Amino acid sequence: MSDTPSPSATPTAQSGSRARYEKRHRARHLKSRNGCYTCKQRRVKCDEVRPVCGACSFRGESCSFPPPAPPTSVDSEDSRRSRNPRRVAPVPNPLQPLEFYLPGSPEPSLHGRIINMADMNLLTKFMLQTSKKMSLHPRRMLIWQQVIPDMAAQKEYLMHLLLALAGAHTLYESDMARTGTLNKDDNQSNTSSIDNSAIRDLHRVIEHHQRGLEGFREALSDMSASTAEYVFCGSLLIVAFAFASLSIRDLNMTELGLSNGEIYETPFTDWLHLVRGLTSVLQEHWFTLKTSRLRSMLHYDYANDDWRHTLSLARVPRLTYGSRVVLIFTQGATHSLSMLRTYAATLSSSPAANEANATSPQSSSDTQTGNADNPSQEHANTIDKLEEIYMRILNVFHFSDSGRDCSASRDFQIDLEEAAVASWPSMVSNAFITSLKPRGQVEIAEGFSYTILAHFYLVFLLLGDLWYLNRAFHKEIQKIFRLQVKRKLVDICHHHSSTSTEMDSTEGMFEFKLYRYTPSLGAAVLFLILFALITLYHLYQVIRLRSWYFLVFVFGGVFQVIGYICRALAHNDTNSIPIYSIGTIMILLAPPLYAASIYMTLGRLIKYLDAEALSIVPTRWLTLIFVIGDVVAFVMQAAGGGIMASGSLSAMNTGETVTIVGLAVQLAFFSVFIVTSTIFHWRIHHNPTERSLIKGQSKWTETTWVTVMGVLYVSSVLILVRSIFRLIEYAQGNAGYLISHEVFMYVFDSMLMFFTMVVMGFYHPSKLLNPGRMGRQSGDTTTQLYRLESA
Repeated sequence: MSDTPSPSATPTAQSGSRARYEKRHRARHLKSRNGCYTCKQRRVKCDEVRPVCGACSFRGESCSFPPPAPPTSVDSEDSRRSRNPRRVAPVPNPLQPLEFYLPGSPEPSLHGRIINMADMNLLTKFMLQTSKKMSLHPRRMLIWQQVIPDMAAQKEYLMHLLLALAGAHTLYESDMARTGTLNKDDNQSNTSSIDNSAIRDLHRVIEHHQRGLEGFREALSDMSASTAEYVFCGSLLIVAFAFASLSIRDLNMTELGLSNGEIYETPFTDWLHLVRGLTSVLQEHWFTLKTSRLRSMLHYDYANDDWRHTLSLARVPRLTYGSRVVLIFTQGATHSLSMLRTYAATLSSSPAANEANATSPQSSSDTQTGNADNPSQEHANTIDKLEEIYMRILNVFHFSDSGRDCSASRDFQIDLEEAAVASWPSMVSNAFITSLKPRGQVEIAEGFSYTILAHFYLVFLLLGDLWYLNRAFHKEIQKIFRLQVKRKLVDICHHHSSTSTEMDSTEGMFEFKLYRYTPSLGAAVLFLILFALITLYHLYQVIRLRSWYFLVFVFGGVFQVIGYICRALAHNDTNSIPIYSIGTIMILLAPPLYAASIYMTLGRLIKYLDAEALSIVPTRWLTLIFVIGDVVAFVMQAAGGGIMASGSLSAMNTGETVTIVGLAVQLAFFSVFIVTSTIFHWRIHHNPTERSLIKGQSKWTETTWVTVMGVLYVSSVLILVRSIFRLIEYAQGNAGYLISHEVFMYVFDSMLMFFTMVVMGFYHPSKLLNPGRMGRQSGDTTTQLYRLESA
């Protein structure tokens, strides 16, 4: 049979095949791009009914449309084809949103939300500024700049804590700028407006902090090894904010109706509880955290007891370039600890103090909770912790320069941070912190706790480059001082806590100060010019008369010039130890050089007058004895000045003692010299030699041996008065009345030494005792007298 289909069957089969393979056609409809965004995401047809399309109304979803397209002219299709047979694509609206094809149809995450520009500013502030100022060490600074922001972006509560810290930094800087440019007597309306703005920012910061703490508590309750890193990050932010909060808490004084100059009476101590409460995070997950991204925040190279071996070293190189606060701290740290221990022992054995503490409400509450059964023992233990922190600081002073690309002060502070000296809140006991709750009148033991706390606060003053430490604790120390004065603890404030009272304006914690005043620039420049001119005149006389032995006197004038250059420089830099040391040493050593010239002048005069027999001291020994004594005084005063600048812990007191001994030696030899000169003068007056008769009775307008003796008397008396003044000044100590008033130095030292140089210059002994005259001693007496008369 043929395979060819029959004609009758062919049409039917073909029509079925076409029906089976024929392509489906969509129903004709009007295409549009003006549908709502929700329908576009769901990829369904939108009926474009505004303001809510039918599909969104049916589903209860939000509906938003793109902006309307600009109107276009309406023409028929035939007219468009006739005018322009070429098809041109319409120009799209440049502000149309981009189309993204997303799987599923989730609700838009940003729908109904507004970007908070204030929070964006705080985040920018943290990234660009705050993160770079949270640590001094480059390794930890990198953690604040990169790791912590990355972790905060993953946990909402961390972001709240981060924004709170950035807000605190912003408030700190704005308040510093305001107080630095506006005085207390400025326009109150401006100050009020600034304070109102700061109050609004403060409320925002507090809100972020509270929301962050709420989330942190939830994370802390469910903490595991996988979330420990985030919880630790939150603890770092909370601790940093606790420190920074002390700088911004007084900003709400205006809102409370207080004046700008008032501060709270009670010191803030609640931040200590917040800091100590977070140590459990480290204890429970230590092994997890020490291998995490935040491990650099746990390792401190100098947080150990190496100081037990290095503090015995005498050399302290960093002290030479330390600031004034650093210098004063090193001078008084050991003494302060000793005074605290002495008072703690006195307090423990005082019946009155024990009775007062036993009847105080605070003591009763502590006894019930079992926190402070023995307050004296708690004080002793806390002082031990204070000593450990202080010794770590003193240990850092023995380090050499690390070679970091930074200033010497920043290099020192980096090593202090590496010693973890700011971690002392976690070292003290809960009982000690609990005792810091004044209720009404502060009792003795409680007041002593605040005194110890003020000594801890001094540690933060050494880290002046950290913004959250360098301001707030000055105020806290002032509050503690006022609290002690209010309780009339004068003995604690002034004898056993001198550190706290003297650091109110960071002028000094302890007794020694470089200057008790700001050196006068005008007076220093005036005497600099005067000594420079008279020294040049003496140099001219030495060269003209060829009296080379008198160069020692010229060197004394050079020392004075250098000394007053340093005094002028100290006007703008009162903290510089090198300037202070060089200036003090030069001014101290100039008079001994004057005295050496006077001794040599008397010896030459006795030889010139052929009166060796009239001197109570043989001429060959006269100059040698007094010059040796003067050299001894010179060396001792130079050594005293050098010891004061050497940098050891007791250098200042030792240097003053050595200087006093040097001045006493100089005073003793000068007194003997004046007695020797007076006896010689009396003898030669009653038993004149032939040379003494030549112009012996002439006037003061000419240089004779009588003139030279008068010059020696005047110069000796001036130097003697100056030496007595200096001896009394140093005997009074660094806090004495004479050394505390600059005018005494200029009256009893500068002016007297200047007059000495003036008298020796205008009645120069070498006009009579030059080598030419001293050498012409041959021939008979008549010839010598004639030559002397002619001369």
